[in-house]
Amino acid sequence: MDSAREKAKTANTLVILLKAMVGRETTVELRNESVVRGAIEAVDSAMNMTMSAAVITLPDGRCTECDDLHYIPGRNIRYVQIPDDVDVGAAIEAELGRLRTRGARARVAKKPKLSEAEKKQEKRKKVDTAVELMKKNLDMI
Repeated sequence: MDSAREKAKTANTLVILLKAMVGRETTVELRNESVVRGAIEAVDSAMNMTMSAAVITLPDGRCTECDDLHYIPGRNIRYVQIPDDVDVGAAIEAELGRLRTRGARARVAKKPKLSEAEKKQEKRKKVDTAVELMKKNLDMI
């Protein structure tokens, strides 16, 4: 689960476009001249990526296949190729919509803040309930 800070950073940078491309196949060029081609599985706010079915082409031309998930730190990424069939504007809007609806659900689920008197009253109720349960358990013995 992303924190509020990570969500804000994602929503205000182009990382949101990469998040919208999760599940799609793309090519990532790295700072060491290597190229990784595979399906994006996850992206975080620091642009760290996890790719599946990755084919890694090293600078000397050798290729290796990675069957399980391949992790790419964001600081090593130079360029991410966006496929031609991706509508950049629509993808960003869709991902922003998903971020907004997740945040709205979380806000609805929060309880209102209680005053000190209300907190004490809630605590007393919990203690009283616990005492009653203990008495019932003792009566059963």
